[in-house]
Amino acid sequence: MKKNNITSLDTLNEKIDALHARKEELEDKLENNWEFLQDNYSLLIRNSIFKRAVFLRKNTILNTVLSIPKVQDAVSTILDKVSSKIEELIFNLLEKAFPKKD
Repeated sequence: MKKNNITSLDTLNEKIDALHARKEELEDKLENNWEFLQDNYSLLIRNSIFKRAVFLRKNTILNTVLSIPKVQDAVSTILDKVSSKIEELIFNLLEKAFPKKD
């Protein structure tokens, strides 16, 4: 663990300011990553499936069909709907497991 040599209130304030700046930087990075995930999760899921599924690899009929833009759009729409339903189910389970206290 890094030692902080704080010898005065000025040094303490500098360290606090540096920590606040680092916190804001990390929050911005997290926000950007979250926005990227929201915009691209169906693509990320599809890429993960393609990498793992042998029958979806290059030079297969299914891969050729899935490379058609209209088919990709349809698959993306289906994945969006499925992931929304899964998200809804997870939130419902969380609400049941951890009910709000008034």
